[in-house]
Amino acid sequence: MLIHRIKLPIANAYLVDTGQHLLLVDCGMPNDFNRLVAKIEALGYHPYDIDYILLTHGHVDHCGTAAQFIQHYNLTTVIHKEDAPLVLAGHCGELQTTNFVSKLVKRFLVKEFPPFKPGITLDAADDLDALLPEVRCFSLPGHSKGSLGFLFQNGYMIIGDVLMGGFLGGVLMGKRPQFHYFINDPIRLKESIKAMCKTGAQKFLPGHGNVLKAGDIRHKFLK
Repeated sequence: MLIHRIKLPIANAYLVDTGQHLLLVDCGMPNDFNRLVAKIEALGYHPYDIDYILLTHGHVDHCGTAAQFIQHYNLTTVIHKEDAPLVLAGHCGELQTTNFVSKLVKRFLVKEFPPFKPGITLDAADDLDALLPEVRCFSLPGHSKGSLGFLFQNGYMIIGDVLMGGFLGGVLMGKRPQFHYFINDPIRLKESIKAMCKTGAQKFLPGHGNVLKAGDIRHKFLK
């Protein structure tokens, strides 16, 4: 089991070699395509080796290159049905800001992206079991309606933007858990944080920032 964090200019992507499948979890902004392909190849893989692109949610910085991967490599994307309308439209939808910084981020970074039709839309969290038995999928709404978390057998869980690490998108103090700039539903987000901490995961891999420890998350959000 190998999980490679691919740090892109705005968000993280993750290349996961489970031993049974090669998975790309999230895939950056629209202009990250060539950069992401080069980083995948630098790790000793090729995009044709990828079995599925798993999308934690349908925002531009996490699925912006998906249409290009589909076009160039005929890859299959997986997303929750609640966020499928976003990628079909190529738009992040209405984002609920939380502070002044988030308003600036929304103004300068949130853009339209090439729309695409998802290969697989998940209805329930266990819909992934038959497809990828070595991956446990969890519905974690709050940042977006269809946010997903993916738990792997080594105890690491990729959580997209349920939380982020540090400040300025993870540039500063990237291992310190923080709320994301945008929260669609604060009540459901808090429930999702509790749920992901009950999965048994020891480390959480966010869309922005570095590895977050389960103990740090519990200490900050579940006291």
